[in-house]
Order: sequence, then C-alpha cells, then structure tokens
Amino acid sequence: MTTKPPLLDVRNLGVRYAIGGLLAKSWLRAVHDVHFTVDRGEIVALVGESGSGKSTIVRLICRLEKPTAGRILLDGADVLQEEAKGASKEYRKRVQMIFQDPFGSLNPVHTVSYCIGRPLQLHQTSRPDALRRRIVELLDTVGLRPAGDFIDKYPHSLSGGQRQRVAIARALASEPDLICADEPTSMLDVSIRMDVLRLLSRLREERKTSFIFVTHDLAAARHLADRILVLYAGQLVEEAMSDDLIGDPRHPYSRLLLAAAPQQGGSLEASLPARPGAPKNVDPEPGCPFADRCLEAMDICRKKTPGWTLMENNRRVRCYLYGDTQADAEDAGRG
Repeated sequence: MTTKPPLLDVRNLGVRYAIGGLLAKSWLRAVHDVHFTVDRGEIVALVGESGSGKSTIVRLICRLEKPTAGRILLDGADVLQEEAKGASKEYRKRVQMIFQDPFGSLNPVHTVSYCIGRPLQLHQTSRPDALRRRIVELLDTVGLRPAGDFIDKYPHSLSGGQRQRVAIARALASEPDLICADEPTSMLDVSIRMDVLRLLSRLREERKTSFIFVTHDLAAARHLADRILVLYAGQLVEEAMSDDLIGDPRHPYSRLLLAAAPQQGGSLEASLPARPGAPKNVDPEPGCPFADRCLEAMDICRKKTPGWTLMENNRRVRCYLYGDTQADAEDAGRG
C-alpha cells in the first residue's frame, strides 16, 4: 500500500545573506535547517519573535525568494529541482500568499474588480460575464456583501479589514491548495481580528484549503492552527499539537514565549525565565542558538547544535534537556 505524500514537505530549508564589504564580509543566517510538513486541509502555525524567520520561510515557500539550501516538495515533487529557472504558472496557482500589510499589498490605482480579476484571468477564466460573476462570488465568500458595493471601489476607500478580505479573495481566486498567511491580522483592529480568523477557519472547513499561518500571537495560533512550530533565530526548536504546546511548552524558548504573552487582565509576566539578549544570526557560532539566554544551558549546548528528540503525541523538541539525539526518525528517512 502506497502512502500518499503530504501536500507540502519542506526539507532542510535555509537562506543566508551576505552583509558588509568585500574585505569584511559576514553572513546573516535568516533561516537554517528548517523542515516540516503540511497535510491537506491542515493549518500549521509558525510562531516566534520578530526576526525569527517566520516571514522569510513563507516567502521561500511561495518562491518570492530563492533558498540557498534545502528542498520544497509539493505532492512529492521537488519543485526547486523541476522548476529551477523559477516558479511555474501551475505552482503559482496552487500556492498563494496573504501579505501582512493590507494597505501595501493592493495596487492603489486598480479597483477591487481588477485586483481579484487578474488571477482569475491567469488561472481560471477570461470571459467577461463569467469573470464578473466569479468576482462577486469571491467577495461574498469573504464577507464583503453586497458585492456590488465593493467591486468597483479602490483600495483607499476601504477599511483595513475590508482590504484584507479583498486580499484573501485574491488569494482564493486561483483555487489554491495552500495559502501562506503572513500575520494577516497584525495590522487590523482588535475588534475585527477574530472575524478574519473565523473566515480562514471556515475556508479550511469548506474548501479543504491548507494554511501556513504566521503569527506572534499564541492565542491566535491556538485558536486557528492544528499544529504549532516555534522558531528562534531562524531554526525550529519545537513542534507540537496546538493545545499540547500551549498547555505544556517543553523548550525553554517556548516557555519564554508563553510567559511573555499577555495574561488574563492584560498584564505581562513580571519576570521572564531567560537572560536578556537577542538572537545571534550574523556569523553564528556552533551550538544551540538560544544557549546564551537559557537559564538551563549546559556546556554541550554551546558546543554542538542539538538534534530532534521525539516525544509523545508526535511532539518534537530540539533541546539537550530531553536527549542527545542528532537526528529523529523523520530526518533519518530523508537522508
């Protein structure tokens, strides 16, 4: 019996950027050795502080940037190898992105009809009657009703929440299998953030669309995502089912994130279980990237990067507190 591959399989993905002059060049390691999967109809959240590499990962997956290492498999096909010169039209159709900024992601000189109609013309239909009908359907799907009140408007005449709904409708136009949502609620009023999260959840249920949901909001991740992946300094440090991770974070950095989240009443924890500091992405030294801030760090943490330790309920943690495994079963199978 053949096992069907996951929709998306990211393997050892990495990207680095040269900084400095010719005589004193350094390397900024934005993403390093990242691997995870996304199944059909699944929502996976990427969480971490600013600069942890969340947005860079989804830009690499959407092929808006070129990785310097790793592989991206869509339905088992190695797209970076098969489409070496750039993403194909078919890949663009199947993998779409919702950008963080609803003000900057829509061209201000074009109407809502044009913004949604262009991907429809490229991937679905160019017949004027069918095109307008489909635009109306998409506007209705994302809750912009009646569609006639929005279809001929320009982005500047819409609220932030309405613009983000137009951006979601544009992403849906090609009927993608996977949507990468890069902090789609972070620039919206608190009062409408939950409406957008409910919309994404409904699209998953109705259309079986998969999502990679980038956020720094653990509450939003728990509400929307099936699994949460924690990033620090461009590396994944923990992966678990959402309720498991929020209820019992294992990696010291995951515990730090949870402690720093607003508690009931809106306050922050008075003290955080870590030393002050910042991620070191420029010419990083060997070892765990969190070691200098970790109160539980051991000598080995600063000498050698820990491998993955598999735990219960498919949780995995990259920390010497839980073992000295340099490769889990999944990594070993990838070779």
